[in-house]
Amino acid sequence: MRLGYIIGSIGYIPNSILDVGYGNGAFLSSCSAIIKHLYGNDINGYKLPYYCNFVENIMNDHYDVITFFDSLEHFEDISFVKDLKCNYVIISVPNCHYFNDEWFKEWKHRKPNEHLYYFNTESLVNFFDECGFECVNTSNVEDVIRKNDNETYSNILTATFKKIN
Repeated sequence: MRLGYIIGSIGYIPNSILDVGYGNGAFLSSCSAIIKHLYGNDINGYKLPYYCNFVENIMNDHYDVITFFDSLEHFEDISFVKDLKCNYVIISVPNCHYFNDEWFKEWKHRKPNEHLYYFNTESLVNFFDECGFECVNTSNVEDVIRKNDNETYSNILTATFKKIN
């Protein structure tokens, strides 16, 4: 699903993908059939599949696409995004609706010592705009598999951003 979203959003099969916060490597495994150069960065200690390269410093090299699936909100300082060397950033984050203080206190994705940033569509688009990226699209595509039937509002915000400067 994520790979299809990426290809549909950018309009071509990328030559390289860096997955930041790759977890168990399932996304990179899905990419291996059609993406030539696969890279991963994570603090979890899971080994990458043999056809992927671990990247110690995500700022060193250029990639067609850099993904942050459920990972950017965990970084202490996200100002580095402006210096990423890539054509596109694809991100998914919990969709924070900011309805009211009580809702936010009880929100299932609120993890004060783990999630250091919270975004809704407007704040995510504004942040990437300030970092030199243009919003290609936003969606809730991951809600198909990651949303409970009893939830009224979107659960996961997924977006594609194109580097413009």
